[in-house]
Amino acid sequence: MTEPPEHPHQTGVDPDSSGHAAGHGEPDAEAADPAVGPGPTGASDGLNHPGPATARDGGPYNPPPDSPDPTTAPALAGLVRAVRARVEHLETGHAHLREAVEQELEPTVTELRRQTFEQLAMHTAQIRNLVAEAESENHPPIDWPALSVDEASDQWPILAQWIGEVLVPWYEVTREELPDCWALHRPAVVELSWLRVAYAQAHVSAATAGASADWHTRWLPAVLSRVRAVVNRGRRCRPGEHDVSEQDSRARRLEPAPSEPGEATALPHEQLATPDFWWAFYTEAVHSDLARRTEQRHTPPAADEAD
Repeated sequence: MTEPPEHPHQTGVDPDSSGHAAGHGEPDAEAADPAVGPGPTGASDGLNHPGPATARDGGPYNPPPDSPDPTTAPALAGLVRAVRARVEHLETGHAHLREAVEQELEPTVTELRRQTFEQLAMHTAQIRNLVAEAESENHPPIDWPALSVDEASDQWPILAQWIGEVLVPWYEVTREELPDCWALHRPAVVELSWLRVAYAQAHVSAATAGASADWHTRWLPAVLSRVRAVVNRGRRCRPGEHDVSEQDSRARRLEPAPSEPGEATALPHEQLATPDFWWAFYTEAVHSDLARRTEQRHTPPAADEAD
């Protein structure tokens, strides 16, 4: 007598743990494919089933790419056409804008440029004038009658140095143009003093060429002419002589002047008015002027007369 088969629960075998269910001939849908290998942890096949952890070569598992979308190429072509149309529209707008600028805005810009240059030139001239005024304050005219003893003692050598180092050598002023005894004639001193100040003001950094031209063509000839007229007013001053009568001068000229052998005596209009010709007269004028100013300083002013 054949024994009946044991009950599954009696054998300890789970009917769902094998590839075939007990009493069924179909394999389990979750059975691993021996050609693919075990699935990766966390991978999904779309049915919330884990996929293989690694590929057959041992690397990470990469799922197969999706099938290409047949609508991608036409959509891309349409986008390119839209971009091309937009670019052409921008180019057309740019051409119209450029034409409008050339026809309408360019004349306005040109006029603004002209006005800007004119205003810049005007402001530059104003700045130059302000700088010239500021620099001229360093070279004020000298009020000789109002100078104190100390101020006069400062101004005399300034004037002499300018005459000896600038006026005579650079402008080739002769003894005929600048007589030897100029320092002993107050009007000549005043004339030469303001000529020096005008020279300084005409040659500062902010001065114009016109100021320098005026000094050369107007003030220099005018002052030299004025100095000659002042010195020769009484006809008692000659080269090497001051306030000497014609008779005494003639007597002096009869005496032979010492000279080196073979040396020709130059005429005054041929000799530059260098300091060696006028220094003795200049020293006499300085001492006389400072003494007079000192005396005036210590002399009390006269009392006002009663009405």
